[in-house]
Amino acid sequence: MFVVSSDGKRKRDEKSREKHCQRIAKQLTELAAKAAQSPRTASKLRQKVQSILRQYDEGAFYDITWEGPAEAPTAFRSHLVPEREKHARVMEGIYVVATTLPREGNPIDAVFTQLKQQWRVEDSHRVLKGPLRISPVFLHIPKRIEGLVFVLWLALVTFQLLEREWRSKVQDKKAADWTTQVLLRVFEGYSYVGVQVDAAIRWVPCVVPPLHRMIYQTLDLLLPNTS
Repeated sequence: MFVVSSDGKRKRDEKSREKHCQRIAKQLTELAAKAAQSPRTASKLRQKVQSILRQYDEGAFYDITWEGPAEAPTAFRSHLVPEREKHARVMEGIYVVATTLPREGNPIDAVFTQLKQQWRVEDSHRVLKGPLRISPVFLHIPKRIEGLVFVLWLALVTFQLLEREWRSKVQDKKAADWTTQVLLRVFEGYSYVGVQVDAAIRWVPCVVPPLHRMIYQTLDLLLPNTS
């Protein structure tokens, strides 16, 4: 377990805190004005105020002063407590990373790098768990429909495995974030040339461009025979 301080996260936390405080203040102001005009709103005032404050953690920054009967207040005043907000600011950008990896043989930089790449695993899970786009289906027999779904699922798994294989082998930092879709798009327009041999036509791959060659070599694939 180790503690991380991130400038990027601090900026995101700060922006989120300011946004939530603005929303809370706006809702409390609107509720106070509405309660002064509507007895029905005032009858459930305490419940509504607590509902607003529970929306975000920043609700703990506010103190509420009730007016009217203790069991059923008819009005309230709210104010932000600077000390509570200041304490929250100190913790912005700081988070704890827990791992089961042993300390020996796993430097912090390497562990943190693996953590930053975790989104790729989560993204793959999202894709695999999402709905398969199989509509329209021109099949009527259930077994054939099941077969189609299974084939599409296999294609999706292959899609994800190819991306994983690419990122584990590529050395170029700029190309390390390429997805399978990007790799396939590189080969769009690549064609074969028909060469007539006697009475038959022999289809020969075109000369492999440098980018295509790099992809083949990175994935340890045999280059097309262009001779």
